[in-house]
Amino acid sequence: MQAHSWATQTCALQGYASALMGNTLMCSHFAHRAERSAVNVQLIGIASNLLVLSQASETVNLMVHEIVIVTATGRHR
Repeated sequence: MQAHSWATQTCALQGYASALMGNTLMCSHFAHRAERSAVNVQLIGIASNLLVLSQASETVNLMVHEIVIVTATGRHR
């Protein structure tokens, strides 16, 4: 049961990390096109994703580098 709980938490954190990267890419795209309102929306998304990731890393006690290791290797320590 614990392995499933860990996998669920890791998948959720990977999803938020992916969303953070997507918001960052979209923000740079809209900034290049000088669309202020769209940039503001993406900045809100970036801030909320960073907040969720920071809270999750504190409560789950899972560091960001461990997420990268698991993503790259597919193995849990």
